[in-house]
Amino acid sequence: MSQRVPPPDWDRYVMPQQQPGPALPPVGDPTRWGAQLDTLIPATGLQQSSQILAASTNDAYSRSWSLIGTLSLHPDLWAAGAGIIVSLEITQGVGQTHITQRLCLFDPSVAAGLCYTQYVPNGGPYESIPSASPTTGATLLTRSFAAVGALVGQSINIRARYVVAAVFPALPEISNLALLLTPYAAGEKL
Repeated sequence: MSQRVPPPDWDRYVMPQQQPGPALPPVGDPTRWGAQLDTLIPATGLQQSSQILAASTNDAYSRSWSLIGTLSLHPDLWAAGAGIIVSLEITQGVGQTHITQRLCLFDPSVAAGLCYTQYVPNGGPYESIPSASPTTGATLLTRSFAAVGALVGQSINIRARYVVAAVFPALPEISNLALLLTPYAAGEKL
């Protein structure tokens, strides 16, 4: 005789209401551990996005998290020598101990980053997908990436960081970054 397994209790914690409108789903709801953000990349210099994701579990135990996502840029920015570096600035930790790390998504100057190494021509599993910017309608080229089990902590906060080292004709331009984050053992009453 099989026992019925109760569903995960995703409804224990509710996000604080940021703006007037309908109530947001609980923090534990897996659909809330994802976000998409457009950021204007300047012609030169550094641009940090606002916070894209903030997630934490109910208990105070550190655990592994997986992050997958897509990065959409103007097609010319994916070329070698474009002079742009895109990374994620990730603060992760438990209790009063937190660390901040930068996870490189794309650096064409040294042929590095998850969007570079996981791209099909470089031996990875992901192909490029042409798309339109959700805000401007401009043509963008989207590449996927995965950092499976790469983050560790009870809480995770993520924002994007764009460094433009040289003047590039395609800039300023919008970048779109979509992220999905999940802790291991997500159904264990986190």
